[in-house]
Amino acid sequence: MTASASGKHASLGVSTSGYYEWKSRAPSTRSIRHAWLTDLIGQIHESSCGTYGRMQVRAELQRSHEITVGQNTVGLLMLQSGLVRLPLRVAPSVSPSGHRHRPGPSPLSRGWAGPALGDEHN
Repeated sequence: MTASASGKHASLGVSTSGYYEWKSRAPSTRSIRHAWLTDLIGQIHESSCGTYGRMQVRAELQRSHEITVGQNTVGLLMLQSGLVRLPLRVAPSVSPSGHRHRPGPSPLSRGWAGPALGDEHN
């Protein structure tokens, strides 16, 4: 072991034997389940063309795969694997005549103030 490695163990308060015992330990049940879920979440996310977020992925896990998992766990695993939901597309505006175009400025934003209070029109 190098001097720098032993210094890191000492600064973390971990003995060298404790570090190597931890390093050679078998993976936990949770880490195995998370690895399996991450693969399944990736498949579901890919099949949705990236449109599913954590809630939709969780619903798909429950509906199609009969797997019970919390949405926070799904969100964490998606975050760790870099899976994000694509942003929703905003539908273009449609005028009353059916033309797809952006609406013009509002008449209220043109600076028209209207008649002053107290002015009477005859």
